[in-house]
Amino acid sequence: MDTSKLFAELMKTVNTPKTFTELMDMVYKNQRFTFDEFIKLFLGYKEIEFYYKWKRYGVTCGKSPKSDKITFDLFECDVAKHTEQSYDSLDGFISKASVRGKLLKDIWNDVKDVGFLT
Repeated sequence: MDTSKLFAELMKTVNTPKTFTELMDMVYKNQRFTFDEFIKLFLGYKEIEFYYKWKRYGVTCGKSPKSDKITFDLFECDVAKHTEQSYDSLDGFISKASVRGKLLKDIWNDVKDVGFLT
Protein backbone atom coordinates (compact mmCIF):
# COMPACT_ATOMS: atom_id res chain seq x y z
CA MET A 1 0.00 0.00 0.00
CA ASP A 2 1.15 3.54 -0.81
CA THR A 3 2.38 5.28 2.39
CA SER A 4 0.11 8.32 1.93
CA LYS A 5 -2.90 6.01 1.72
CA LEU A 6 -1.71 4.12 4.78
CA PHE A 7 -1.41 7.35 6.79
CA ALA A 8 -4.87 8.45 5.58
CA GLU A 9 -6.31 5.13 6.73
CA LEU A 10 -4.55 5.41 10.12
CA MET A 11 -5.90 8.95 10.59
CA LYS A 12 -9.45 7.59 10.22
CA THR A 13 -8.88 5.35 13.25
CA VAL A 14 -8.07 8.25 15.58
CA ASN A 15 -10.93 9.21 17.88
CA THR A 16 -11.32 12.96 17.29
CA PRO A 17 -13.82 14.89 15.20
CA LYS A 18 -11.31 17.66 14.45
CA THR A 19 -9.90 17.88 10.94
CA PHE A 20 -6.19 18.01 10.25
CA THR A 21 -6.57 21.68 9.24
CA GLU A 22 -8.25 22.49 12.57
CA LEU A 23 -5.41 20.76 14.42
CA MET A 24 -2.76 22.72 12.50
CA ASP A 25 -4.60 25.92 13.44
CA MET A 26 -4.45 24.83 17.09
CA VAL A 27 -0.64 24.59 16.80
CA TYR A 28 -0.40 28.16 15.51
CA LYS A 29 -2.66 29.37 18.34
CA ASN A 30 -0.64 27.37 20.90
CA GLN A 31 -3.75 25.58 22.14
CA ARG A 32 -3.86 22.37 24.20
CA PHE A 33 -4.33 19.01 22.48
CA THR A 34 -5.86 15.79 23.68
CA PHE A 35 -3.64 12.77 23.11
CA ASP A 36 -5.90 11.61 20.24
CA GLU A 37 -5.65 15.04 18.61
CA PHE A 38 -1.87 14.87 18.92
CA ILE A 39 -1.85 11.43 17.24
CA LYS A 40 -3.95 12.70 14.34
CA LEU A 41 -1.70 15.75 13.92
CA PHE A 42 1.36 13.48 14.12
CA LEU A 43 0.03 11.19 11.38
CA GLY A 44 -0.77 14.15 9.16
CA TYR A 45 2.40 16.21 9.63
CA LYS A 46 4.81 13.36 10.50
CA GLU A 47 7.30 15.53 12.44
CA ILE A 48 6.12 17.04 15.73
CA GLU A 49 7.92 18.46 18.74
CA PHE A 50 6.79 19.10 22.29
CA TYR A 51 8.24 19.98 25.67
CA TYR A 52 8.00 17.94 28.83
CA LYS A 53 9.62 19.17 32.05
CA TRP A 54 11.63 21.79 30.14
CA LYS A 55 13.12 19.29 27.68
CA ARG A 56 12.35 19.19 23.97
CA TYR A 57 11.24 15.93 22.36
CA GLY A 58 10.53 15.01 18.78
CA VAL A 59 8.35 12.40 17.14
CA THR A 60 8.60 11.37 13.51
CA CYS A 61 6.92 8.79 11.35
CA GLY A 62 7.62 7.62 7.85
CA LYS A 63 8.87 4.82 5.69
CA SER A 64 11.86 3.05 7.14
CA PRO A 65 14.98 3.30 4.97
CA LYS A 66 15.73 -0.32 5.85
CA SER A 67 12.36 -1.84 4.88
CA ASP A 68 8.93 -1.09 3.49
CA LYS A 69 7.52 -0.64 6.98
CA ILE A 70 6.29 2.59 8.49
CA THR A 71 8.16 3.46 11.68
CA PHE A 72 7.11 5.73 14.53
CA ASP A 73 9.99 7.29 16.47
CA LEU A 74 10.36 9.28 19.71
CA PHE A 75 13.59 11.00 20.78
CA GLU A 76 14.97 13.78 22.96
CA CYS A 77 16.13 16.77 20.92
CA ASP A 78 19.04 19.08 21.68
CA VAL A 79 21.35 16.43 23.08
CA ALA A 80 24.55 15.27 21.43
CA LYS A 81 23.63 11.61 21.73
CA HIS A 82 20.03 10.62 22.16
CA THR A 83 18.22 7.36 22.50
CA GLU A 84 15.58 6.85 19.87
CA GLN A 85 12.55 4.67 20.46
CA SER A 86 11.28 3.13 17.25
CA TYR A 87 8.04 1.22 16.73
CA ASP A 88 6.75 -0.70 13.70
CA SER A 89 3.11 0.18 14.31
CA LEU A 90 0.99 3.04 15.54
CA ASP A 91 -0.47 0.79 18.23
CA GLY A 92 3.06 -0.04 19.42
CA PHE A 93 3.94 3.66 19.56
CA ILE A 94 0.76 4.54 21.48
CA SER A 95 1.11 1.70 23.98
CA LYS A 96 4.90 1.80 24.55
CA ALA A 97 6.42 5.21 23.73
CA SER A 98 7.78 6.68 26.94
CA VAL A 99 9.50 9.76 28.28
CA ARG A 100 11.57 9.50 31.44
CA GLY A 101 10.13 6.08 32.19
CA LYS A 102 6.49 7.17 31.84
CA LEU A 103 4.20 6.39 28.94
CA LEU A 104 3.72 9.36 26.63
CA LYS A 105 -0.06 8.91 26.71
CA ASP A 106 0.02 9.04 30.55
CA ILE A 107 2.03 12.29 30.77
CA TRP A 108 0.26 14.00 27.89
CA ASN A 109 -1.60 16.48 30.12
CA ASP A 110 1.79 17.80 31.30
CA VAL A 111 3.19 18.28 27.78
CA LYS A 112 3.65 21.88 26.63
CA ASP A 113 4.20 23.75 23.37
CA VAL A 114 3.26 21.18 20.74
CA GLY A 115 4.63 22.33 17.40
CA PHE A 116 6.23 21.32 14.14
CA LEU A 117 9.70 19.82 14.45
CA THR A 118 12.39 22.27 13.32
